[in-house]
Amino acid sequence: MNNEFTNSPGVYVIVNRATDKVLVRASVNVRNSVTRDITQLSNGEFDNEYLQGDWNEFGEDVFEVRQVIACPYPRLEYWEGYMTA
Repeated sequence: MNNEFTNSPGVYVIVNRATDKVLVRASVNVRNSVTRDITQLSNGEFDNEYLQGDWNEFGEDVFEVRQVIACPYPRLEYWEGYMTA
């Protein structure tokens, strides 16, 4: 996993390299959110059942997490929507 995340608002992605599926997430604190997501995935408690299923099937090693945009809080929804369109 990539450890270069900011404590500020931004958009990050969780990429399954085995299936090329991508989950786009926005957060007011990217570092904290990524840490929480990885912990939940590792514990089988993630809120997206499809991603959790892939994590359980393929394991952590096939996933990549990276921050793609750092932006001010008011623009989070815009960039998250833009990246999922």
